[in-house]
Amino acid sequence: MSRSKSGFSRPDSTGRNSEKRTRHVRLEYYLLESDAYRDLSLAARCLYTEIKMRFNGMNNGYIPFSVREAAKLLKVGNNKANSAFSELREHGFIRARQKGSFNLKKRHATEWTLTEYGYPESARPTKDFMSWPNSDYASAPPQKQNPVSTVK
Repeated sequence: MSRSKSGFSRPDSTGRNSEKRTRHVRLEYYLLESDAYRDLSLAARCLYTEIKMRFNGMNNGYIPFSVREAAKLLKVGNNKANSAFSELREHGFIRARQKGSFNLKKRHATEWTLTEYGYPESARPTKDFMSWPNSDYASAPPQKQNPVSTVK
């Protein structure tokens, strides 16, 4: 394996790098530019990245992630982590395939589906977040602000 002065590996005779590929999280540009993504809070954006880190290309619909795990990873409280999950669900980025419970004898985390990818129940991705402005969550009337009187 030959390295250049910059530390990056050089391509071999076939034009490919000889180093082993590393895992990465891919955020497509259309997703980042969507109205739904632009409306997400910072905690929800970070949580989406954490969920995608658990996706290996074959386990969509079977991605376990609990509120407590999310709170620990994001360094926020349980309420903030729970609201980040709710936000991702309402904006159409994730869907719960199997609800988890902390109160059952056998504790298990909720298993999530990323709508960006196909999953076992449906071979095609639904990409619900692309039609987010038409959802019930987006149609809530904006909150009115208190008017400020102007002094003349």
